[in-house]
Amino acid sequence: MAAVGLAHLVAWGRRRKLGAAAEPRPDLALFTVGAALAGCVFGLAPVVFTAGGSFDSLAMLLTIVAMLGVVGVATFGADLRVYLAFLLPLTLPATVRMFFEAPSAGPSMGVLRVGFIAVLVVAAFQLRRKLQEVLQLKVQDADPQRAS
Repeated sequence: MAAVGLAHLVAWGRRRKLGAAAEPRPDLALFTVGAALAGCVFGLAPVVFTAGGSFDSLAMLLTIVAMLGVVGVATFGADLRVYLAFLLPLTLPATVRMFFEAPSAGPSMGVLRVGFIAVLVVAAFQLRRKLQEVLQLKVQDADPQRAS
């Protein structure tokens, strides 16, 4: 989260310094890198901290990671690339571990996790589409020549 915060702070400072003339692409790239780093940190935590531990502790950490994924839809859903850069490193390490190291219920739980990841991606895609529609309608309403 510190990496995401730092990326956002640098982008905000750059935008404030350069004003509206600043090109947003470098800021978006920096924000994407920050989101990917935050996803990696949170995604590797269940793998590292439960190494050799019980499956129950892994399941508890995976519940927390799932909550972060849901919050990520609202935070990063406006740009699907940023969300995927956050979600995939967040969820895949523990999902892969579940398939290979967990007890007998692990593979079925891994399949459920893959389904959950798919639901999160679809939710982010739908949020992005709705935001684009709202912004397009807002621009049309603001343009008086188009309205007449």
